[in-house]
Amino acid sequence: VTYQWYLNGGILSGAINQTYTFTQNGNYTVEISDANGCTNVSAIFVVTTTGVNAVELSNEISVMPNPNKGIFSIALNNSGPLEAEVALFDMLGRNVMTIATGTLSAGYHKEINIELLGSGIYFLRVSSAEGTITKKIIKN
Repeated sequence: VTYQWYLNGGILSGAINQTYTFTQNGNYTVEISDANGCTNVSAIFVVTTTGVNAVELSNEISVMPNPNKGIFSIALNNSGPLEAEVALFDMLGRNVMTIATGTLSAGYHKEINIELLGSGIYFLRVSSAEGTITKKIIKN
């Protein structure tokens, strides 16, 4: 299997691994090719996490343990209610679980069970008016 990452439709030179660390905002996709010559492109993964708001929001989210064996907890360390959506996405950008939507209270905490999902890398995305942050989740 080979991988090629794209940003806003343009090739990202040297971005040929299964994972990619986002360095700027934009629309990311990954093209995956197998030994049989079959190729598929992921859904667009919108990244808006490199601005000031995202950094501030990032400090308010904890994920533990990470890596995990299928059970992990998320905690929002915010001081007041946060209007947000919390969802988990796979490597192809598909929503595999919506965790919460609406008003999350200060100190929101939830245990997440993904034991039925395959091992690999997932992305936890918290979206609010303050910004969007994505955290990489590793399931062993």
